[in-house]
Amino acid sequence: MWNKSTLYREATNIPMIIAGQDIPQGKVRSTHVNLIDIAPTLLDAAGLPPDPSLPGKSLIALAQEADDPMRIGFSEYHAVGSPSAAYMLRQGEWAYHHYVGYEPELFNTQEDPGQTINLASDPNHAHILSQLELLLRQQLDPIAVDKQAKADQDQLVAQFGGRDAALQTGPLGASPVPTIASN
Repeated sequence: MWNKSTLYREATNIPMIIAGQDIPQGKVRSTHVNLIDIAPTLLDAAGLPPDPSLPGKSLIALAQEADDPMRIGFSEYHAVGSPSAAYMLRQGEWAYHHYVGYEPELFNTQEDPGQTINLASDPNHAHILSQLELLLRQQLDPIAVDKQAKADQDQLVAQFGGRDAALQTGPLGASPVPTIASN
């Protein structure tokens, strides 16, 4: 979704379609994949050895394995002008949203696929909330990453001559509707 501005399932649950040599045909997997899996996949497809310094895993290898419901799906959002960074972890049936400076959200995506019932304040789910927050903090420091993203954005906006000048660059809204040329 263009300019999705949200971490809910309809924006982050994007299907990955892959085909080629060593990819099982007609198989559907539910294992979460992430953008960090692209570089290992390219190395694998080119027949090059894996780079142990890269995060992620080859999508070719993942396609050959059984589903892994515990593999983490991850997304983050740092829009210019947004008051807070937002992070999303998906693991198994759970979706956890962490907002810097705001209350978290927790959803059971099997029982509530529309993510309309926030279970974060439910004491019966405190252990799941705690576990997912710990997993997030093992990946990154949410406050430090938000601070760095905002500093990078401020620097980029300054390079364009400030906020007003930066807002005048690029497209001004949605993509235009295509027109058919007449002969």
